[in-house]
Amino acid sequence: LRKCIDIYDKELKQDQMVTKMYSQILELDPSNEEAANELVKRYEENKSWNSLLHILDQIATMTTDKDKAIDTYYHIASIFSSNLGNVAKSIEPLTHIIELDPTQRKALRQLHEFYEQRNSWQNLYDILAKEAAVAEDAEKIELLKRQANIAERNLKSTEKAIESWEAVSASLEDPSEALEELARLYTHEHNSEALLSVYKRRLNVAHNVEERIDTLRQIATLYLDRLDRRDDAIATYREML
Repeated sequence: LRKCIDIYDKELKQDQMVTKMYSQILELDPSNEEAANELVKRYEENKSWNSLLHILDQIATMTTDKDKAIDTYYHIASIFSSNLGNVAKSIEPLTHIIELDPTQRKALRQLHEFYEQRNSWQNLYDILAKEAAVAEDAEKIELLKRQANIAERNLKSTEKAIESWEAVSASLEDPSEALEELARLYTHEHNSEALLSVYKRRLNVAHNVEERIDTLRQIATLYLDRLDRRDDAIATYREML
């Protein structure tokens, strides 16, 4: 087949037959890089997008080189979005990239933009978690806050919003804002034990005496009104004094 390729290419100048011969080589040997690379080059030059996608998918599936697979999936995603104008089809290869390497921030960002543009809230919530896992400092906090907002407003899930604010709290030296949001959410859920835990955590980060006294007052009220723990309420009032 290689000899045929040389003749078709150099002597007869029949590009179509050269492509056909390379395809036959790939059928005989799916891992043949020479044939695969030649077909990629020729299909791209001819803008034969469907044929190119088929070969690229075969390359990504067959290779044991993770970096090569990732680059190939990026190539596939680019063809769908840039050449075929079908951004939705780019989701699958981008997802494959994240599965191979969860730190691929380019793929995460592209998925984020796609889901946000289409108001795909559950998918956006999930991808924000993946972005936050590889982000640092202020960016991570903003991603988690956005996730919490989506959970509460769009997914109508207090449970997911609580998970996000707990993650914010764990990421901050001063988690006051996150604790305020958690207190609000646990109050809405009528989860008195969890609310008590948040109040006690607020005591540890109180900025001044007034803040500490206000939190102790809330704890005492919770003991009396919801938990029926009069002795604990009295002890809390004594601590206020």
